[in-house]
Amino acid sequence: MASRRQADRRRLGAGLWHGGRMLSGAGALGVLAGSVAPWVQLSLFGIPLAAPGVLFAGAWSAAAGLIGLSVLRRAPFVVAVAGLVALGVGMSQGKPAVQAVSRQILSLRMRLMPVNARLEQVRLSPIEPFGEVSHAEPGPGPAWVALGGAVLLLGGVAAGLGERWRRSCPQCRLVWSDERLPTLLHCPGCGLRRTSARQCQNCWHVAEKSDKHCAHCGEAL
Repeated sequence: MASRRQADRRRLGAGLWHGGRMLSGAGALGVLAGSVAPWVQLSLFGIPLAAPGVLFAGAWSAAAGLIGLSVLRRAPFVVAVAGLVALGVGMSQGKPAVQAVSRQILSLRMRLMPVNARLEQVRLSPIEPFGEVSHAEPGPGPAWVALGGAVLLLGGVAAGLGERWRRSCPQCRLVWSDERLPTLLHCPGCGLRRTSARQCQNCWHVAEKSDKHCAHCGEAL
């Protein structure tokens, strides 16, 4: 019963680990795509323009996405922190970016007012680089960053839990090191048998079922 519980725990941990890595990769790519996507949209002399997120706080989310990709296999909880940062940036920094550009538009319109007044006196068309619009419009970038950050956070947590469940004792919760995991038959914390594999009584190396002698020390099994 205990061995079956351990096997189920390892299978669940492996599933979470692989699924979490896939989610983390997709989330990191979403964060990077949202960071370079338009955060602010406006029209200049009738030509539609867009400002990418890296010109604003999207640079932070891009860094978080790159960190998430670089440590995807080694540090799942760092991936989760990167996802949390990206989620916060996407949810909180989209509106300030639009407001900053809108202030610049308004400032330019104010500076052009004396010039336009003189142009009207001589019956010439005023200079309106942004048309009748006095503010910028939000782009899709922040929403992509927030969604990618949420997926990155979820994937990092799932991969971290899966990694811990894959190499921890289901009875005493002791986490086994990667170096000891291949040859570990009993938990060093509580003695719970980890696997039903054969073990050499001389060097305690794990042996295959078909082995007649230990592949490590040559002892008869």
